[in-house]
Amino acid sequence: MKTNHTVGSSLGRDYVTWILYSVCAFLITLMQNAPHCFPPILNARPTPLVLFVVCVAMFEGPRIGAAFGVISGVLWDLYSVRVFGFTALQLLLISVVVALLIQWLLRTNFWSGMLLCLCGVLVQMLVEWFFRYVLYMHEEMLSVLVYVYLPNALYTVLLSPLMYWLVMTLARYLRRHRKAA
Repeated sequence: MKTNHTVGSSLGRDYVTWILYSVCAFLITLMQNAPHCFPPILNARPTPLVLFVVCVAMFEGPRIGAAFGVISGVLWDLYSVRVFGFTALQLLLISVVVALLIQWLLRTNFWSGMLLCLCGVLVQMLVEWFFRYVLYMHEEMLSVLVYVYLPNALYTVLLSPLMYWLVMTLARYLRRHRKAA
């Protein structure tokens, strides 16, 4: 008897991928928002969830990357004082662009990963800065950019190799699991 394979059924068959990446996104969100998990360096705090989304999109493609962009963004929005859904939209767009760049233009390797992590972090931070400070014409918007957002971006980018290795190891494990099943 033939079964009709739809998009929903293909998502259901790969439940291990969804569970592992969801647990990772949840744990990274908790670590990002815990006060003492990442020690502040000159008052800078990293946002490793952006790195996670970029790396998942690199290794898993646009569909899973987009899904985890939204999931990670919603988790981040639950812990923040931003407009709910704004970060989810940002991470969705970043993950889709990264996945399509990897699919059409770049190779999945360490250096392209570092470049895409840098671009993803800078885009996320600059868009957030623009919508929180520039649109409201805050007087200290440039000082906030220089003394808050750029140090946070630098600290986050320094964590890129670790996140790349973590997601690459997880993606290899999941690939072996898919072949065995």
